[in-house]
Amino acid sequence: LNASTNDNQQNVDVAVHSDGTFAVVWDTLDGSQDSNGKAVYLRFFDKDGNPNTGEILVNELPGTNQQEDPRVTLDAAGNAIVSWTSTQTGSMDVYARVFNSSGAAQTSELLVNSNYTTGEQWNSDVAAEDNGDFVVVWEGEGTGDSTGIWGQRFQANGAKIGVNFQVNVTPYGSRICGL
Repeated sequence: LNASTNDNQQNVDVAVHSDGTFAVVWDTLDGSQDSNGKAVYLRFFDKDGNPNTGEILVNELPGTNQQEDPRVTLDAAGNAIVSWTSTQTGSMDVYARVFNSSGAAQTSELLVNSNYTTGEQWNSDVAAEDNGDFVVVWEGEGTGDSTGIWGQRFQANGAKIGVNFQVNVTPYGSRICGL
């Protein structure tokens, strides 16, 4: 799936469209692709497994800290929405970005956990509606809660719908793992 085979290519995720085409994301330690830290890549394939695109750098800040643990989903039009964890601000945050089915970026990086930026945020997942609107969920630290499950909805163009919301109803201070 990946063209570059130096160092580690890991943390892979895949999404399949109803027409059989699919998109794959992964992170890499490959120094030829990202000189310092990990980077997240995306690639589109036809229904027979042939690449439709080259490797697409998802994160906009290559060489900046760690970009890792990506997840991908496809909407009805075949657009890919990717979420991942980044340490570009010095702590772990969740980001997302939208790409059309040809691999062109439709948004810049979107800081998903904008209401919760003082604690660590990680372990995201993403799902899309047919119209391209999407939701990202993650595990993280919120106000008064050592660890919880949080979410944020977006329009297809990357505009937020509302604010971050808490998903779990577990009492405060409990540890939630494994999205």
